[in-house]
Amino acid sequence: MKYEKLIAAVLAAGAPVLSGAFTVAKRGAPAECNVRIAADAGETLRYAAGELQKYTEKMTGVKPAVASAADGRRIELVIAPGAGFGLDAFRIEEKNGVLTVTGGSESGLLYGVYELLEKYGGCKWYSSWCERIPTREAFEIPDGIKVEEKPAFEMREPFWFDMRQHPDFSARLRVNGGFLMSPLPRHGGAPFRFAKRLGPCHNFLSLCPPDKYFKDHPEYFSEVDGRRISEQTQLCLTNPDVLRIVTSNYLARARADPEATFFGVSQNDWYNFCTCAKCKALDDAEGSHSGTVITFVNKIAEVMEKEFPNAIVETLAYQYSRKPPKTVRPRRNVMICLCSIECDFSLPITRSPYAENTSFMEDIAGWGRICDRLYVWDYATDFRHFPMPFPNALSLQDNIKFFRDHKVKYLFEQGSFKGHHGDFAELKAWLTAKWMWNPEADCETLLADFFEGYYGAAAPYARAYFDALHSIFREQREKPMGCFVSPLHPAYTDAFFDRGLLLWDHAVKAVEGADETTRYNVSMGRFPVLYAKMARMTDPDSPVMKKLRKAGGGRVKVPEEMKRLGREIFALMDASRGIALAEWTHEERVKEWKALIAE
Repeated sequence: MKYEKLIAAVLAAGAPVLSGAFTVAKRGAPAECNVRIAADAGETLRYAAGELQKYTEKMTGVKPAVASAADGRRIELVIAPGAGFGLDAFRIEEKNGVLTVTGGSESGLLYGVYELLEKYGGCKWYSSWCERIPTREAFEIPDGIKVEEKPAFEMREPFWFDMRQHPDFSARLRVNGGFLMSPLPRHGGAPFRFAKRLGPCHNFLSLCPPDKYFKDHPEYFSEVDGRRISEQTQLCLTNPDVLRIVTSNYLARARADPEATFFGVSQNDWYNFCTCAKCKALDDAEGSHSGTVITFVNKIAEVMEKEFPNAIVETLAYQYSRKPPKTVRPRRNVMICLCSIECDFSLPITRSPYAENTSFMEDIAGWGRICDRLYVWDYATDFRHFPMPFPNALSLQDNIKFFRDHKVKYLFEQGSFKGHHGDFAELKAWLTAKWMWNPEADCETLLADFFEGYYGAAAPYARAYFDALHSIFREQREKPMGCFVSPLHPAYTDAFFDRGLLLWDHAVKAVEGADETTRYNVSMGRFPVLYAKMARMTDPDSPVMKKLRKAGGGRVKVPEEMKRLGREIFALMDASRGIALAEWTHEERVKEWKALIAE
C-alpha cells in the first residue's frame, strides 16, 4: 500500500460511520448520556471522568455531566480489582444502553477511557505539546461492543525526555514508569517504583564507600592484578564483612522508603570486578562473574524478605555480569536487570550479524530459564550525541517482541532523556509506548499516523528522510551501530546529510501556512541533520579539526559553513522546548562550538 493510501486509511479509521451506535454526544444537542462514577470515587476515577468530559467537549462542543446517580443511557466507569483482569487491563462493553468501562486497577480504568477517546473518538496525542482532536458532529461507540485489552509488559517505561517530564501525556499512552517517570496518583499511582535511596543501578560503593573503609580495610574492595584498588573499584563479594555492611545500609535505606516496589543493589558502572582467590574460584565455577553477584545478592534478598516479604530486590546483569551463572539461581524475590549496552541497534537483535547480539540472545534465554522476574534495560539512542541521526526506529518493534517472547515482564527503553528533539525522539517515544502495550501493532500504520499528525503537510518530506536514514546502516556492515556511535561512522556521509537538509527545507516550506505546533515540529525536525553536519566537522578526527590542530598557535580561518551551521543550531536551541546534546558533555560541547563560530 502506498504512503498516501495509508494516510487515507488512518484518517478514515479515525471517523467511522456507524449504523448502530451508542451516542456519547452530538454537536448542538443536549448530552446524550451522563458519566456515572461511584459517590466515593477516588482521585483516578474522577480524573478519568474529567478526561472523558474534556475531550468529548473538544470533539463535539458538548460536555457530558458526571454524576453518581445517573440512570438511563449512560457511561459507567468501574474499578474491579478482583475481576481477574490483571494489572492495567480493561474491558469496554455496551449492553442495553449502558456503556461500561471496567478497569482491573485504577490505571486500567483510565487506560480504558483513553481507548474510547483514541480508537472511537480519533483523539491523538503525539507529544506533550502536540495533540490532534478532531471536530466531530457526533462521538459514537458501536452498539454491543465488547473489548478487552491487557498490556504485553507489566512495567512499560519509554525513557525519553517528553515522557519523563509530562506524566499526563505518558499516561495517555499507557506508560506506567518505574525509574524516573513514575505516574502520579491521578494516573493510578506508581506500581513499579524504585526505592528513592537505592535506585535501579550502580550503588555498590554508596553502600560500602571506599573513602570510609579502604584505608583500614582494603580487603573490602576489588583485587585487580594482585592488588586492592580504591578508584573505580567494585566490592569483594565473598568477604563476609562486606555482606554485613552492605546489608545493614541497604535495609536502612529500604526502611526509609518501605512503599517502594523495587530495591536495587548492583555493581558500579565500570569493570574492575574482584579477582581475589575466593571471588575467582566462585566465578570460575559458575562460568560467569554473575556467580559472585547473584550469590551475594541472594543473601541480601533472604534477609530483606524477612522484613519486607513483598519487596523485590533488583540487580544488574551488565557488562561483565551479563552471562547467567551455571548453577546459582536468583531467589524468588530477586529481579534480574539485563542490559543490552554492547549490542548493534541498526537491525533487530535477532537479525544483526554481530557477535554481541548473538551472545545477548543466548544470555536472555539463559536468564529466562532460571529466574521469574526479568527486567530489560535497552538502549535506544546515541548517548554521546543525543541529536545525532540514530536509525533504530525500525528495529524497536522486533526487539520488543523478542523481549516479550523471552519472559521479560518489565521493560525500560532508554532514549534521549535529558532534552527534547533527539533524532526522531518524539516518534520513537510514541512508537515504543504503543509497542510496549501491543507489540503486534502494525508498524506502517503507526508511522503513517504519526507523520501525518505530527508533521502535517510536511509528512511526505519527513517520511522520505526517515526512510533514507533507515537504509544507510542496512547498506553497510563494516561497523555496528552501538549506543556510542561516532559522527564519523562510515555509514554517514556528507552527501547524505546534504540531501537530508534539502528534504527538511522542502518540509519547512510545505507548512509555512500551518498552525504554530506543526511549524515548530518541522523546524525541530531539521535540527538533527544540522547537528550531524556540525558534529562531523568538529569531531577531533575530522579533516577540519586536524587542520586547526596542525596550525598550532597560528590562527586558522574557521570555515564559513561551520559558523553558519553553529548560528542556526543555537538559534533552534534557543527556540526549542529544551535540547540536550549529550548525556554528560552538553555544556562542554556548547562552549566549544560557540568558541569556534566566534572565531
